Amino acid sequence: MTSYSVKSKKFVNPRYI
Repeated sequence: MTSYSVKSKKFVNPRYI
């Protein structure tokens, strides 16, 4: 996804998981 998830791996969206 966007770098947003990359920067905050802890705050990854549930959809990414």
